[in-house]
Amino acid sequence: MSEERTRAQIRIVGQWRRVRITVLVVVVLLAVQWPMRNAVLDADPAWAERWGAGIAGGVPACVVPARLSLLVDVMFIYAYVLAAWRARDFICVRAPWSRTLSRVGLAGAGLVSLAAVLDVAENVVLWQRFGAAPRSSGGSVCPSLEVATLSPVMWLAWLAGVLVVCGAFLAAVLSRRQVEGPEPADPRRRDEGGQIICCSGGGIRSAAFSLGALQHLTDIGEYQKSTSVIGVSGGGYIAAAFHILRRSLTGREGERPPFAIGTPELARLRRHTNYLMPSVSAGARGIMSLLYGAVVNLVLIGVGLRLVSWVLGWAIAEVGVVNGLGTPDAAVDFADVPMWYWLGALGPLALVVVLFLVEVVVDRFRVPPDWLRTEGRAFAQALTLPGFLAAGLLIGMPMLLVAANDFGQSQVSVRSNGGAGGPDGAGDAGLMADLANGVATGLANAASGVAGIGAAGADTALDSQFGFATLAALGAAFLALARSAWKGLETFDVGADSRAGAEADGRPGAVGAARTAGTFGGGLRDRLVRWARTTLVPWLGSALLLLAGLVVLSRWTAGYVASEEWRARWWVAAVCAGLVVLVAVFTDATRTSLHPYYRERLSTAYLVRRTGPDSASAYDYAMPMPYSSWGGATDGGPQLTIVASANAFDREFIPPDRGCVPFVFDPAFTGVAGDVTLPSEGLESTSAYEVRADHRQRDVTIAGAVAISGAAFAPLTGRENARTRPMRLLFAVVNARLGVWLPNPYWGSTSKPSEFAQKWLDRAEHGRGGVMARVIAKVADQGAHLASVADKPGAYRLFKEAVGRTSLYDRRLYVTDGGHYDNLGLVEALRRRPRRIIVIDASLDPEDSFATVGSAIATARMDLGVSVSFDPRQVQRHDGDRVQRGWVRGLARYPDGGEAEILLVKAMLAGQLSWDVEAYALRHGDFPLRSTGDQIYGEFDFEAYRALGHSLTKDMCEHLRAPKVSPEVALEVAPADVEGRAEVEGRTEVVGESSGHLTTQENAGRGRSPVA
Repeated sequence: MSEERTRAQIRIVGQWRRVRITVLVVVVLLAVQWPMRNAVLDADPAWAERWGAGIAGGVPACVVPARLSLLVDVMFIYAYVLAAWRARDFICVRAPWSRTLSRVGLAGAGLVSLAAVLDVAENVVLWQRFGAAPRSSGGSVCPSLEVATLSPVMWLAWLAGVLVVCGAFLAAVLSRRQVEGPEPADPRRRDEGGQIICCSGGGIRSAAFSLGALQHLTDIGEYQKSTSVIGVSGGGYIAAAFHILRRSLTGREGERPPFAIGTPELARLRRHTNYLMPSVSAGARGIMSLLYGAVVNLVLIGVGLRLVSWVLGWAIAEVGVVNGLGTPDAAVDFADVPMWYWLGALGPLALVVVLFLVEVVVDRFRVPPDWLRTEGRAFAQALTLPGFLAAGLLIGMPMLLVAANDFGQSQVSVRSNGGAGGPDGAGDAGLMADLANGVATGLANAASGVAGIGAAGADTALDSQFGFATLAALGAAFLALARSAWKGLETFDVGADSRAGAEADGRPGAVGAARTAGTFGGGLRDRLVRWARTTLVPWLGSALLLLAGLVVLSRWTAGYVASEEWRARWWVAAVCAGLVVLVAVFTDATRTSLHPYYRERLSTAYLVRRTGPDSASAYDYAMPMPYSSWGGATDGGPQLTIVASANAFDREFIPPDRGCVPFVFDPAFTGVAGDVTLPSEGLESTSAYEVRADHRQRDVTIAGAVAISGAAFAPLTGRENARTRPMRLLFAVVNARLGVWLPNPYWGSTSKPSEFAQKWLDRAEHGRGGVMARVIAKVADQGAHLASVADKPGAYRLFKEAVGRTSLYDRRLYVTDGGHYDNLGLVEALRRRPRRIIVIDASLDPEDSFATVGSAIATARMDLGVSVSFDPRQVQRHDGDRVQRGWVRGLARYPDGGEAEILLVKAMLAGQLSWDVEAYALRHGDFPLRSTGDQIYGEFDFEAYRALGHSLTKDMCEHLRAPKVSPEVALEVAPADVEGRAEVEGRTEVVGESSGHLTTQENAGRGRSPVA
């Protein structure tokens, strides 16, 4: 376990980061508001110089800067209240033993909240006051920004609250007492010394292959005597299906095992192999889910751009940095720009430079203190991106508007002289040429068509052809690039495109060579096409999104620069606020993703029960299946464990190219599985964690865990980030998001509203408190539910997905496909220290590479200190004839000297298969490595993979068969040499004739087992 951070320390650092970023937002909003208030205090001296239709229409002086400052003040109020309560949370976490500090922090946050209420009341009065301002410039004094009695009381409460919170905050920081966390959970209790079955990832391909393997392991009793079944991604589909169906069995004599041949559940599963889009209506619902999230994302982006353009347009118009917009004589003039404008444009970057110089100077005389090297650098890092954005907007945007204006004037001149308005032959240049011309013309129209003195009004901007034509061109180009990027994404795991011709070649090894070439790249042309689709095109798509945002921002900014009437359109603020409230109340970052649709489709297809000898049906999707109560074993068999990945980029815990940590769903404990690289205490009680995630226990369920573990398509993909990084922004904006934001277990699983509600529910259930207790319990339960809904992840989490800024210090973790960490589940199995692990591997490795196993072996050595001896060369074909078996045996050595046997069965063409499988392989050149991107299977597709898994697993068990042995030597594990071959020293692996269990037996006549 990591010695640098405990769970309590992670939560303290995480809370401090929340306070720091919130205070930074407060400072930024205060800086934005200051020039607006200053303009009002100076009687709005620039009003007469601001041009546009608004002045002609009689927009009075003082109104725009005053009301705009009030709108910014609303955001400022929200930010400082949030900062106060987050500071109070930090106090409680940093000094949990001190009730005094907690109460002082509560009092301070309460005073700040009271000040916020008074501040809102003051804003309402001021809004009405400036709405009644005279319609002409009149005198030289604007109405006051102060409200008698109300403003002084508000400022007094605000200052008192801030001082109290800061005092308690400082006392907590200076406290030297260390915060102790709970004892770390140990997930090994059940599995240590037992047997674990691992079902690998691979979508429905793996589900079908693992189904066949589990059928045979059930037939010989190995499934029933296992302690856990670990499912990853597609393997989790069938692992959960097996587990859930067992709960509906009666245990009567003659009852058929789960999913045995001829059972109703197997017949039903074959009817649901196209589970993602089983019908037109279901497909339409999936498309609507995709579009719903994309529209919500675009609405939030649009609201942000609108607010930025409003403030930016007012600032540019206020200082008069752009002159003559809409005429041939437009120019940028920074000569008379006031100091506050330069401070806003260059101040953040100047602070970054100053912090660097301070550290350099201090280092000249002494080692810089920790706070300077940590907090100073963190502050500088937080200011870097906003600094570049501020400089680009305040300095670059005026230049862009003037350049677009000049281009527009030249286009007008060309058209007036009878020109075509563009280069000759532009109509034949294709989509990209139309796009380039549309963007340039659109920017020009934004500056000239809207900003001209003679414009009919700012409505021209809304109705001009610029907006629709340019955005249509951008949208068409974006769709084309997105389609190409999707095709490129499939090439990551296809690896089979060049096999078709190899089947008819007739030369030994032709198919294997084609498989290897198809996966690793083939010819130069193929590699270039793949690079273009997987790297170039996605980056172009991201660039198009940014360009579209810039076009919209410049269009709106041009309108706000040009027209005082635009700047006085307060109904726009009401619309923006209404949209934000609607999004916040009626949806969240999980509900706008594809996760709910994906989870429901998986639940309908795989989570079934046997209702009679010849009937099976799906469980009601609305029925909760909390993992803590449904993941455990009810018949003495194995429990269900699902492995996912939590995305994080903390260098102190995670290698830079890994980008994730393992996240485990277990009936007893859920969370980040600690190892030698991670802090301890990352696992929480599953029952408590379910309530923390959702008061109604809707998120951490069997279906939810399986869907999360299969969330392959997401903006963040753990170890796959290097290849999917170009698509991150595309996936985030267009809503190709299957991952889920879950509470960070390092922050604890306590939900205070739920605890309060449960206390009263217990009292009411036991008859204590009478009718009043029942009423309070019902109200408290509903309140806890509403608090849980309000606490769901919002737009900020979506932003973190898009930019890849997730951290183990965050209050929530972004959890995705388990294959992003380990696609086999082998590392999690080794963490639990069993004596035997059976791995069912349907990963999409290139033939003969066993790359997924290699990655798992390396990860186990790095993270757990476990050494695995494994030699797959005995099942590698190397362009020769088909190998005779599709399984291999290895050995794991734990750091304390203990050992575990590993049996791995691999999806490959090996041995003598049934003719239906052979015939299917002849017709389908990609079998058994069909792309994971293809999740629509027919009955023959599903049956071929199921039969292959059953055949190879049966072959493995039959090779281990020998005469009966005594129970004393059952399950004894043979050691292995460094090549991974079994060194049995007079013993050989067998299957007892009567029980069928994998056992060992003395064999003095042979030095090596035939299983090697």
